[in-house]
Amino acid sequence: MARFLKNLVGGIICLILLVTLVNAATTGCPEEAYEEVVVAPGDTLWSIVRRHGVQGDPRRMIDEIRRLNSLADARLHPGQKLLLPR
Repeated sequence: MARFLKNLVGGIICLILLVTLVNAATTGCPEEAYEEVVVAPGDTLWSIVRRHGVQGDPRRMIDEIRRLNSLADARLHPGQKLLLPR
């Protein structure tokens, strides 16, 4: 009987670990959390934030866009692709 209980507990633990691993592998950051934008001639971070209606304080959004896209400064180049938070 003790051996049966030991095997049962071991099986339950393995099942819990399996479910946890499957859940961890299938969850993550949804791709739709960001929008990709192509920079047009004359675009600035400020104009992109205003045009795309990004929610929140524009200054914070500009900082977030710079962080997301690893921008050292606010200089943009036509054709450059940027990720914007939705």
